[in-house]
Amino acid sequence: MTLTRMTALILTLMPGMALADAVLFFESPQDLPLPGESFEVSLYVTDGGENVVSYALEVHYDPKVLQVAQFSGGKDAVFSQAPLSDESTYASGVTPSTALRAAPLATPDTYQVARIRFVVVGQSRASSTISIRPGESGGLVEGKHYTLLPAQMPEAVQMRVASPGR
Repeated sequence: MTLTRMTALILTLMPGMALADAVLFFESPQDLPLPGESFEVSLYVTDGGENVVSYALEVHYDPKVLQVAQFSGGKDAVFSQAPLSDESTYASGVTPSTALRAAPLATPDTYQVARIRFVVVGQSRASSTISIRPGESGGLVEGKHYTLLPAQMPEAVQMRVASPGR
């Protein structure tokens, strides 16, 4: 698996609280998928000790190349329940997703919050950037005081479609 890190600057909205850093990063397949194949991208959070309790994110991709097939919960117990997502947006290029932490326990340093399965609908050698952006309700929510933590997420993972001979 190729590990691509996406850094997010987290700003709290409560006065007097310190600036915290969190890191969102993808784990994506190393092999290029062929047209018609599916692949999974995992989304992880290193939350800087902020104990994230929920998130509202948007997944952006080129719908001429990729379509979302399924959202699944993370493999870690913290966000193991399937996130909410609107299946009618799976071929739109922007799919919102939101989830609530499964247990009221403190979060580990790094944990998987979601798995996103994509299907390749584009032709060989097509490519699509997959990026995660804060959703309408704000990105990550910190647990101590349920403070909204808007995030800037400028980086993404680039996926190319393989040719039949790979």
